[in-house]
Amino acid sequence: MAVEYTIQGFNLHQPDQGFQLMEGSSYAPAVNPRRINIEITGMHGQVPMWNDELSAQKLTLRVRIRDQDPAGLQAKWEHLRGLMWTGSNQGLTIRRVVGTQITSAFGQLESMTEPDFWCAAGMIDTVILLNIPYGRWQSIQTYEQSLSTNTLNQQVDFVVNSTGPVTNMLFRIQGPITTTGGWVDVRDGSSQTGFRVMPGVVNGDQYVLVDPENYKAWVNNSSSFTARETDVSQTLVPQAKGMLVMVSNPTFVINGRTNDTDVTRSTGATSTTMVVQGRRTYI
Repeated sequence: MAVEYTIQGFNLHQPDQGFQLMEGSSYAPAVNPRRINIEITGMHGQVPMWNDELSAQKLTLRVRIRDQDPAGLQAKWEHLRGLMWTGSNQGLTIRRVVGTQITSAFGQLESMTEPDFWCAAGMIDTVILLNIPYGRWQSIQTYEQSLSTNTLNQQVDFVVNSTGPVTNMLFRIQGPITTTGGWVDVRDGSSQTGFRVMPGVVNGDQYVLVDPENYKAWVNNSSSFTARETDVSQTLVPQAKGMLVMVSNPTFVINGRTNDTDVTRSTGATSTTMVVQGRRTYI
């Protein structure tokens, strides 16, 4: 198999168990950036708006079920339908395996066709269409990397290894920030987006946690990336063309992508240190 999919941990390609992922399944879903360009009467062409946020993806899975026993075929069919978790008010966990790369996404059932049924062969075929609202897939592994708080053109490795925009990374800044107006900036040189956080005075044993995607920031006494203590989100300000979106830069060399991350800080934050946490992101 060139690609395998699991839904809720169940592998859809287990021929020895009577489940087979068929030709016609998605190797990778179509990519659908939202293009909103402006057309003006009397002007040739369009006024381009280069921001290209991603829309949802559609994932197609064609599955065949086999069992010579009618009761066994029914049980397998019901198991497949049950995997769709309809009515749970929760997303499906979908995992994709291509070679050594394992990625996952949350999805939701959009449709499941009426099955083609061959009674004599003990076989059912069906096509499952899933909606991937996030429009991207992410590595199952989380990566952490230290960044200097006063250096330009730094490379974030999990961004370099991504083919899609990374937006749900977290930044942990350890104090001290010695002045009320002290700040730390992070910017992506390619997307020209970024943020500035000005959390006030932060002690040397405290941490500022920044969640750019949700426009949130906290001052914590714990170094954990899951800590959410004192909310200082009002001090988090988007920079340049908007809140931080991290992207890799293509080159002429396969697997030679780069990244351009600039981190700067005020004189009141000269002794701060930073760690970024995130996942590789793919389209």
